[in-house]
Amino acid sequence: MLNDNDLYVIFKLTSGENVMAVLRQEDEENILIEYPMIMRSIINFEEGRESLTAQPLCMFTDEHDFIISKKNITFIKKMHHIFIPHYKKIVDEHEQSTFFIPNEEDNKLSWEDDTPTQKSKLIIKKLKDILESDEESITEKLKRLVPGNDTIN
Repeated sequence: MLNDNDLYVIFKLTSGENVMAVLRQEDEENILIEYPMIMRSIINFEEGRESLTAQPLCMFTDEHDFIISKKNITFIKKMHHIFIPHYKKIVDEHEQSTFFIPNEEDNKLSWEDDTPTQKSKLIIKKLKDILESDEESITEKLKRLVPGNDTIN
């Protein structure tokens, strides 16, 4: 996990996000970071206050390390020592929380279980009628099947 000897950094992506992370490795083109957290500022005009929120760079994986191209980074700086304990706390809280608990039934994906709707049955019937007809009437039947205009591309 995280320790005091790690190099804590903050960087800005070209898309505008400010990211706190631990820098593990760097080469000419990429950086290897761990536990990246996007920091967002939320302004509450009614209270006249600004709050910071944090969320993982990617919430849809349990991986901790990411390789980011330097082309996507505007700047990268060492994190101020005052923010390191806050960053560690954010990472620790995220590691202990669970955003999604899958249901056993949700893990089963199958197309065979889907029953055709009335609309899909009607479309299938119309397509079968078109394919079984002669060529001259196919164009006319297609015009009735798919509403549109006379634009030719």
